[in-house]
Amino acid sequence: MSLGLTSRKEQIKRRNKRVLFSFKFIFFIASISATFYYAFKMGGKIASDDAATWKNLYNEEKENNQNLRIKLGSNKADVEQLTKLLPNQKTRDLLKIIHKRNADGIAVMRMTNLISGMSKTEKCTTKTEFKRMMVSTPISPKTRKVSFAKGLINIDAKGSPDLNKNGKLEEWFDVNKEINLNFTLPGGETQAISSKLPIYYSITLRDYQYKFSIISGRKSYADISMIKCDL
Repeated sequence: MSLGLTSRKEQIKRRNKRVLFSFKFIFFIASISATFYYAFKMGGKIASDDAATWKNLYNEEKENNQNLRIKLGSNKADVEQLTKLLPNQKTRDLLKIIHKRNADGIAVMRMTNLISGMSKTEKCTTKTEFKRMMVSTPISPKTRKVSFAKGLINIDAKGSPDLNKNGKLEEWFDVNKEINLNFTLPGGETQAISSKLPIYYSITLRDYQYKFSIISGRKSYADISMIKCDL
């Protein structure tokens, strides 16, 4: 009787073990499945996010490239237009002169009127006017003017005093420094320029152009020559 009871207990014990093992196995499989499912979902989400990010980057790059092509096309058109306007070095040199004179304070409209009014052939008088002008300094401040074209154009100049070998200021101007020239025209208009000698300058009055050359003369003086040309 006790032997049969013992055998039955052993059978129940083995069955319980099998049930427990089956339960653990099912739980293990379920856990693995859940892990794979979660990893799959997360991987899909990451892949989806990466795809969206790369798509945005692609669209931004595409837009940037399109803008760059538009800008390059516009720049190319500008370059082609400038090439047509400035076909050679002489024309480009003229533009540099115009830019410099405008930076010196000469109005572009005045230069435009001057150029547009010029004739194909230049006719200048054979007679040249010469004048010697004293250049004033802070040590010798008295202004001395010279007149050209029968008094139509008056010129005066100011310079920096020269230094002697002892480092003291002299009355005469330093020929190696800039001087200030004032051209006074009819009506009181004044054209002022500052530059080192020699200086070459032109003034247009009515139908004529007056061309001046200013060079260093004897001590304290500048020598000025002028020719008159038709436009």
